[in-house]
Amino acid sequence: MYFNSSVAVISQLTKPPIILYHSSVVTAASFSRDGKFVASSDSEGKLLIHTILEDKAALTKSIDFCFSGNVKCIAWSTDNKTVVVVGEGKNVFGRIINLESGYAQGDISQVSKNLLTAAVRSDKPLALCVAGEESSLKFYEGYPCLFIKSENQHTNFTNQIKYSPDGQYLVSVSSDKKIVLYDAKTTSLLRAKQNAHEAGIMGVDWIGSDKLVTCSNDKLIKIWRLEFEELKVLKIRDNPTLDDFQVAVRSSGEDIYSVSLNGNINHFKQPLISNSSLPTDIYEGLSGQPVRLLVDSNNSTFYVIDSTGRVCNTLLM
Repeated sequence: MYFNSSVAVISQLTKPPIILYHSSVVTAASFSRDGKFVASSDSEGKLLIHTILEDKAALTKSIDFCFSGNVKCIAWSTDNKTVVVVGEGKNVFGRIINLESGYAQGDISQVSKNLLTAAVRSDKPLALCVAGEESSLKFYEGYPCLFIKSENQHTNFTNQIKYSPDGQYLVSVSSDKKIVLYDAKTTSLLRAKQNAHEAGIMGVDWIGSDKLVTCSNDKLIKIWRLEFEELKVLKIRDNPTLDDFQVAVRSSGEDIYSVSLNGNINHFKQPLISNSSLPTDIYEGLSGQPVRLLVDSNNSTFYVIDSTGRVCNTLLM
């Protein structure tokens, strides 16, 4: 899949590409939990919802100015009826959008700086966590987005948060080099790993519900048990360069995929079994700085969005 600054293209190699048109630079995208829809947003604050069909995408909803600035992250509710959009705002940095009406169902309160990440628990209609430049995690529940509490475990930008597939845990990673694990139901701290990497941690994903994988500007990818026992350290090459900063990571079954600063996509096949710490394959990626890595609901295709709004996709092997 390949996009220019104002379109997103979904391609499956053997089928014609699916193009999602925007009038300005694409800044975020996210599949619905059932994989039937994709939400994408742009620098003008427009939110588009497309239904993904076999060989085309049908525009389901177009919502103008859902947000006053760049949207950094889109998270779907469990029933696919609402999306949470967060990003660079003025007075409001996050909003819950009802997809049927197209109107805001609630604003995310108690936030004073740009938000970078949002996550919704899988076992409740709307149990939400957001984080970003303010460093603290903010928890909300229900409609219209009732603030529950803050957790102040980080000292720098919180770059990504993610609930475990079973909804039992929440993990956060930060530019402060720390990984923090929380009880998702009580929102209380379980444990933290200081200096998990030698530089800021940019991304995290779950391997099942009992392992984690993180990536960092130290050019490394690490696999962890929930107790933060380090299982394996992966690298892009023996003599890495600045291009090898790791900006996003996803797991797919027993395989790991990461994205480098230069846009390359690194595939580690069964790294916990393999004797090698190097990628099995490296796919040449986008020329712009990558900002997002998505995997569809079947874990069969991943999509990388770069800083110009282009999207590249590859079938997972």
